[in-house]
Amino acid sequence: MTSHRRKGTTSVLERLARPGPEIALDASMLRITETETATGGSLRVEGRLAGAWVDELRQACLRHRARTLDLHGLQTVDVDGLRLLRQLAFEGIALEHLSGYVAALLADPP
Repeated sequence: MTSHRRKGTTSVLERLARPGPEIALDASMLRITETETATGGSLRVEGRLAGAWVDELRQACLRHRARTLDLHGLQTVDVDGLRLLRQLAFEGIALEHLSGYVAALLADPP
């Protein structure tokens, strides 16, 4: 059996077996990380806020009593995600480090 990979490349499984930074295999993932700030609990949100991840973020905000969301790593958001971000802001959760893209989407009326 011959391999069709170029010399010097590694497979996904080989990369996963090595220690190192996390590798997101699915581009539709959302990472939520709890951090502490001087003003209380904060959640860092990275990836895509879409589909089932919208409810996951809602639940994480409730579980961790988040006071702020750091959205620096948020890449894209769907309609339900925008609705949730607007609702959270209305409820007093501060939305920080928004990209120009996300800020423009939030600025448009629903």
